[in-house]
Amino acid sequence: MKMLVILAVAAIVFVGCATADQNAASGGWFLMVPNIASDGSAETGQPLSKWQKVQTFGSQSDCNDLLMQQQYAVHGAYGPINNAQSSYQAQALQTLKGQCIAATDPRLR
Repeated sequence: MKMLVILAVAAIVFVGCATADQNAASGGWFLMVPNIASDGSAETGQPLSKWQKVQTFGSQSDCNDLLMQQQYAVHGAYGPINNAQSSYQAQALQTLKGQCIAATDPRLR
């Protein structure tokens, strides 16, 4: 079960990164995740402009729906994570700390 969750999260993060910038011009919402610091913590204090754009959505509800599904799956597989000890946990932590941000949000500049 854990491996399936890991693969699903990895697919969203890696495939989404390739399409986020292509779809940005159309507006909508970004699913964004923070970077992971060298100590394994999520860099949630960084400006949103430094976060990774994972995927673009046409509506806030579509973005929130996918994010909540992924967060639920990751939480079920790993429980609460504050510091990642592996690359798998880093991706899980990014998902747990992810946010849906409007493409027009001035904090992205």
